[in-house]
Amino acid sequence: MEIVLQALEKNQAKSKKKCQLIVLNDDFNTFEHVIKTLIAVCQLTQQQAEQASLIIHYKGKVVVREGEQYEMLKMKYKICERRIGARVKELS
Repeated sequence: MEIVLQALEKNQAKSKKKCQLIVLNDDFNTFEHVIKTLIAVCQLTQQQAEQASLIIHYKGKVVVREGEQYEMLKMKYKICERRIGARVKELS
């Protein structure tokens, strides 16, 4: 993952596109693990992380952040390192 982040950093100037960071539901991560991850990686408050985890559970996914592509990809990789599914979607 570190190599990917280094490559992204080199291309940061090119990645000013606005994107969404989406966290996905799964059948093996606990609410506690997802909440702690959202707080640590995405800087959500406890209440925001709890609400997001419930939406993920019931709807299958939730947009947790919007911002520049580089920042959203960095967060995505950190979330995925914790074995939680995430993706980045470009805004049109």
